[in-house]
Amino acid sequence: MIEALKIVARRNKIPIYVGIVSIVFLSNVIPFHLQADDERDVFESTYDDAITTTVANPSEIEHPEDAVGEEIYLDDEIYYEDEEAQEIIIYLRQQFISESSWLFSYPYDDSPMGRIEEEDVWVLEEDGDWLKVLRADQEMKGWMNLSIYPCTVHLDELLSEIAGWGLSVHFENLESGFIYQFNAEMMYPSASVKKAVHGLYIYRQAEEGYIDLNDTLWGVANPNYSIREFVSRNIRVSDDHATFVLLDRFGLMGYLDFIEELGANRNYIGSWIINSQLTVEEASIFARAIYEYMESDGTYSDEFREHLLNNEYPFIVSDYPVASKTGWYPPFAWHDMAIIYAPSPYALIILSARQGWSDRDYEDFRVISMAFQEFNSKWFSFPDNVSENRH
Repeated sequence: MIEALKIVARRNKIPIYVGIVSIVFLSNVIPFHLQADDERDVFESTYDDAITTTVANPSEIEHPEDAVGEEIYLDDEIYYEDEEAQEIIIYLRQQFISESSWLFSYPYDDSPMGRIEEEDVWVLEEDGDWLKVLRADQEMKGWMNLSIYPCTVHLDELLSEIAGWGLSVHFENLESGFIYQFNAEMMYPSASVKKAVHGLYIYRQAEEGYIDLNDTLWGVANPNYSIREFVSRNIRVSDDHATFVLLDRFGLMGYLDFIEELGANRNYIGSWIINSQLTVEEASIFARAIYEYMESDGTYSDEFREHLLNNEYPFIVSDYPVASKTGWYPPFAWHDMAIIYAPSPYALIILSARQGWSDRDYEDFRVISMAFQEFNSKWFSFPDNVSENRH
């Protein structure tokens, strides 16, 4: 029998070989397709958008140089919602960014493409002080350098050229808190800039129920105006008579206490309010308080904002709405304290010791205004999908 089988095998060795190969092939191919179908069902039920890109820590991969193109399942995987993405991104470490930092398309770029703060990022590459990072929200990758801050050299040069006998400037981006100041310690007569602060005091008193804005007051020039009307004239047209009527009605002590509560120096306040002293550092305290009240849900905050938006003698200009209070006292003061409602709002305060009202004065303030508008747009205003976290 054995000899007979050997004879049959020798005579039919080709068909037998083909049969064995066919069996081996089918035993591998059929289960592969069944297994692939099962895995596809599980994958689609778990990730509806067929998300495949992974961020992985190379310390958890045995051979990270071979990781691209493979699927790695780690506890700290991050998936892109992008059907086209097919790569695994290896990150070096996770890092918390506590202070403002700017993202650039590449190192040493002139203009940032976004800003981040108080969030985690995944560091992908390092090049000296430059880090290539992926934001935690996965909406942006870019390069950052923690020692890079907005460049203000050109602002210093511009203001130094315009300064003349006296010029001080305060800029503050009201979302990030970034501050730039020029000649911050110089003291000026406040002129009518302080009328906005006194108006803020009256509106805050009205919010507390201590003042009824509809009550009428007697004034020589404006008999039987309401408190509301006197405050409006005090701010919009800088009416000194309205200032004196309000001061006569409410006195000075409450206002001095209010100034101190804000963190400013009550000793700088004059008995008529408009004869106070002012630095841009002091004015910045008032600008922030005014902005916070205008943006609050106060009963009268919108009304107060409208007064400042309708200042009839603006010196600071912008392509965006400007809420401001100007003041002048020739030849010692020509000032403006403004909130600019740009996409990223900012405060701009310009105090100057000059006569005012000349074409040169208006042009100098225009040039300064537009320089800071451009500066703010470059470093703080970005499209919504790349803007900073706002708190």
